[in-house]
Parts: sequence; C-alpha cells; structure tokens
Amino acid sequence: MKIVKTLITMAILYGAYHVYKTHDFTIIPPTDSDVKEAFRKTDPATFANAQNVVLTITKPCQKVQGGITDGVYSCNFEVYIRMPSKTTEYPDVRITKRKGKWVVKK
Repeated sequence: MKIVKTLITMAILYGAYHVYKTHDFTIIPPTDSDVKEAFRKTDPATFANAQNVVLTITKPCQKVQGGITDGVYSCNFEVYIRMPSKTTEYPDVRITKRKGKWVVKK
C-alpha cells in the first residue's frame, strides 16, 4: 500500500512540475540563468561575443503585476562590455513567461 501512495505522489509531483515548466505559470520568480537568457535574446548582436560581455543582475526579480499565470517581474541589469570599456545600466526590465519561456516584455 505504501508503494502505491508513493507512486501516486510521484505522479502528482511530476505532473505539477511538467505543467509549471511548459505553461505560463508564474508563481515562482525566474532563476538568474532564465533572466539572463531572456535578456540576451532581446539584442543578439550585443551578446554575439559572450567572452566580451558581462551581464550582471543588480536587483533580483520581484513581481510587480499579474497573478498565477500572467505574472510580470521587474529586474535591474548592468551590462559591461570589455572592448571598448563601457557599462550600461538597464533599470526596471520587465520579464514575463510566454509559451513556457521567460521573455523580456516590450
């Protein structure tokens, strides 16, 4: 009987994980790597040479609007380009989840 309960619990947890990863649920804020990936996709030309560009999250993401499925998070970024030496700050970058992927909201 314990094995059956364990299998049912595992199936429910896997189902919840699958739904969270493949749909637009925004209960949990995005991870730093998800945020950086979404920000890099906004301007691929700037991030073409990854060794030349350092992307830093200066303020962790916080939910600013939305609910369970349409949450919008606000983060602050700083981009340092080594050649030429240049630092650009991006305050209040809005990130949301669309089709299971985190994207920068325009």
